[in-house]
Amino acid sequence: MEIEADEAAKETGLSHAEFCNQQRPYLEQAMESGQFPTMAQLSEEAFGEDFDHFEFGLERLLDGLEVLVARRAET
Repeated sequence: MEIEADEAAKETGLSHAEFCNQQRPYLEQAMESGQFPTMAQLSEEAFGEDFDHFEFGLERLLDGLEVLVARRAET
């Protein structure tokens, strides 16, 4: 995602924050439409530029590995 964000900034001349600000009205409209109830329940920070998608994904992977190791330890 970081690479894609960097490439998009180079191609458009917009920073990540500028791009997000331009997309905000469309995202808000989609979330208020009722067509995406699961996404609409996410916190605002999930869409913010400070949200670390890499760290979040890594934590989910490690959580899954923890479950796997625990299951194998039981058998």
